[in-house]
Order: sequence, then structure tokens, then C-alpha cells
Amino acid sequence: MPNGKKHLHVIFSLLVAVFLVLLFFSNRALAAVAHSNTTAGTGTFATSSGSASFSHDSGLGSDRFLIVSVAYQNNYGHLVTGVAYAGTSMTAFGDNISGGAHRTRLFYLTNPPSGTNTVTISHSGGINIAEWKAIASAYTGVHQTTPYQNYTTDSGTDWSSPLYEASTTVASQLNDLVYSVASDLNAGRSWTPGSGQTERSDVSTGNYISITASEKAG
Repeated sequence: MPNGKKHLHVIFSLLVAVFLVLLFFSNRALAAVAHSNTTAGTGTFATSSGSASFSHDSGLGSDRFLIVSVAYQNNYGHLVTGVAYAGTSMTAFGDNISGGAHRTRLFYLTNPPSGTNTVTISHSGGINIAEWKAIASAYTGVHQTTPYQNYTTDSGTDWSSPLYEASTTVASQLNDLVYSVASDLNAGRSWTPGSGQTERSDVSTGNYISITASEKAG
């Protein structure tokens, strides 16, 4: 592989109001990309501008990397304006709007503070309260200058089968890691990861939003 670097990929796709995105990360040849910890948060955004939060442990180890995915109702005018970890602003790098009813945004941070800290989600106001779900996943062994190579998104609806499927395709190489996120405007959604994927979180409580995250070797 060029420069001796490995890659970490993330996939997201959307079917039946399901959101899935595809991202790529690269790690140093000195250490393999390894999962540290994944935490989920849930709640509602108020009608006025403000913030919501949950705790996450980013773990220990070198070349740390944190990715936070936020899915929320988009039909009341709310907008997630930023995400911070331990008071440090994260970088936005993925965005998908599904049918105008729900939206998913992705944020990342290289070298996040170790241990347990607060994930803070800032938002603008809306005409009604809006449900949100978030997943934070931490990894080690991720390249700190170029933490991801690329990402892709997809969305759609498929009513042809009682088992709705969400998928998208991305090219990967040996030692890559593919990280996927899917969300849906249906809190009762039951998620099952595809063949070879390891599910890291599945949040389907509440009334409207569900979200899941998984990973797979490239």
C-alpha cells in the first residue's frame, strides 16, 4: 500500500427512510486501527436554541480518533450547528437529509482527550420539540493528519420487501476499516448488520428516530 498507510472506511446508506453513509479513514502503519468504545445518547431539542449532551469515554492509546453521528427530526426547523467533545469543537464532514423529515450529520475529532468527557450538541430552535439520537465511537491507530480518505451518502425508500435494506458500496483495500451509520424516521426499526459487519450500537427507543453504527474490515 502506498506510504505504508492503511485506510479506515465508513459506510452509510438510506432505504425506507434509512440513512447510511460511507467514510474512509487512514491509520499509521505503526498500529492497526482498533475500536476503543462506543456510546449512544438520546433526547429532544427544545424549541429555542440550545444544546444537548451525553457522556462518552474515548479510551486510551495512541493516534486516537472520535466520530459522532447525530440523527434528528428535521421537519420542525431545527439545525445541528456543531458538536464539541470536552469543550473542543469537532469537524463536520458528513450530512444527509432524508425526505425533509430527518437529517443525519457527522463530526470527527483527532486526538480527543482520553477518559470520560461530555459530547455537546448545539442546535438552533424550531417550531416544536425534535427528537435526536447520537452515536459516538472512538478508535486508536488512526492517522492524525489524514484521518479519513473519503465518504459517501445514500438515501431512499424501498417498500418492495418486508425486510427493508439499506446499502451502498465503497472501494477498500487490505487492512482498511469500513465504518457505517444508518438512521431512520422510525424508532421501531430493528437493525441487523450485513455479513461480516460488527454492530457497535443500535438505538431504537423513543417515538421517531432510530440509528445504528457498525464496522467491517476492508
